[in-house]
Amino acid sequence: MINKETSQPESAPANAEQIEQRNRQYAAGKRELKSIRWMLFFIIAAQLVITMLTTLIASFMTTPPHPYLQVGIASLIAYSIPILFYAHAHKVKHIRQARDTFRLHRIKPQLLPLVLLIGAGAQMVMILLNLPFSFLFKTDVYYTPTAWWELTAGILVVGIIPAIFEEFMFRGILYGTMSELSTRAAAIFTTVMFALLHANPAGFLGYLFMGGVSIVLLRRTSSLVATVLFHFAVNTAALLMEYYSAFLFDFPMTMAVLFLGGILVFAAAMTIFCGVTKPQPETGRKRTSSLLGQNFFSLPVLLCILGVIFLVIYTISNI
Repeated sequence: MINKETSQPESAPANAEQIEQRNRQYAAGKRELKSIRWMLFFIIAAQLVITMLTTLIASFMTTPPHPYLQVGIASLIAYSIPILFYAHAHKVKHIRQARDTFRLHRIKPQLLPLVLLIGAGAQMVMILLNLPFSFLFKTDVYYTPTAWWELTAGILVVGIIPAIFEEFMFRGILYGTMSELSTRAAAIFTTVMFALLHANPAGFLGYLFMGGVSIVLLRRTSSLVATVLFHFAVNTAALLMEYYSAFLFDFPMTMAVLFLGGILVFAAAMTIFCGVTKPQPETGRKRTSSLLGQNFFSLPVLLCILGVIFLVIYTISNI
């Protein structure tokens, strides 16, 4: 027989210790999430300052710098500094530590072509989603490459750099930290902030869609490699569409087939991907609505939203 009088005192300290440990982890997660919210404000503030400085410098030059130079500098400075700060705070000094901290785990080789196809097809879906707002907001200032060397530079600046740095920040740091408290809140907040910080009202719905697909890929692979490849495919597909836009506009039937084929490819690749992978179990140590309210109505996020509005107005006034 089990002696209840002796079993209860032995289990009580263990339970109390577990509760205390969970409370410490919860408090640490809240502090870390607070610092990450200020990182988001730094990103939009840095983009705004760099945009204003490059515009000012260009006004004194007979030949203004190439638009890709401004985009590359803004992305590197705005995202690399918060990511390096986060890595330093977590004492990431080795490749193995970086893999664990940023979820850079390997994925199955057979999933790689599926992820690339999902990304290329998602760009077609994004264009269709953005059509209604494209007529209302003229904030699309993307540069169209006209030569092979510009296309190559564009793949680096528009395709590779944002795919790496934005995924590290949003899906690696922000979602990784917030998902410890609530998976649903992390998915919603990360997706909205990802779309918001692009400061492009005409493309907001498309970026929401892109962020949502990225979360699905991350939850089903547990690896940032999948989201980086997806992001690269989306941006590169957009760049190639710009490069061949003159040809596509001359052949509307070709464009229609391309869009329809892209949407079908996305649907087929996404269906196969979801069929061969399984999502991670959800976590919900904190209510979704409560955690979303604490984040959206925090000072750094409100300042971030104001910064986005100011950047959009400044961009429109300088088009």
